[in-house]
Amino acid sequence: MGPLLELLASNGFAPKAAGRKPTLSYWVPNSEKDGFDSEANEEGERVKVSVNKYERSPKNRDACIRAYGALCSVCEFDFSMTYGKIGDGYIHVHHLTPLNALKGKPQKIDPIKDLRPVCPNCHEMLHKTDPPYTIERLKEIIVRANDLGLGSKISRHEA
Repeated sequence: MGPLLELLASNGFAPKAAGRKPTLSYWVPNSEKDGFDSEANEEGERVKVSVNKYERSPKNRDACIRAYGALCSVCEFDFSMTYGKIGDGYIHVHHLTPLNALKGKPQKIDPIKDLRPVCPNCHEMLHKTDPPYTIERLKEIIVRANDLGLGSKISRHEA
C-alpha cells in the first residue's frame, strides 16, 4: 500500500457505502509497478445503469459562486490561474449537508450557508467517506500529508 493510502487509512478512510468495493486507483507509484500485468485488455462495453439523481438548483450554484468566487474552499485552486480563459468561473459546488440525507424530500438550500465551491479533486476526496469529510477535516489531512512529505512537489504558487 502506498504512503497516501496508508495516510487515508490512518484518518478513518472508508468506502462510501457498506459492501461497496473501494475504487481502484488509476495511478500507481513506480515502486509498485513491478510485477504488474501490462497486457492490453478490452474496455468500452456499454452497460446500462440505473441510479437516483438529486436535483440541484443552478440558481443556488450561481449564488454560491458569486458569494465565494470560483476558488476551491479546500486547496484554493483557481482554474483560471492554471488554464487561463477556459478556466474562468469553473468550479464544483459541494453541499455541506449531503442531498441524500434529505431522503428525497426537497428542501430550501441557502447557497451561502449550505454550499461551498470546491475543485473536482477536493470534491472527490470530500466524498471518500459516508458521511463526507468536512472541508476543515480535508484541509487537516492535506496539511498532514504535506508535513509527512507526501504532498504535491509543486504548489500552485510555484507553478
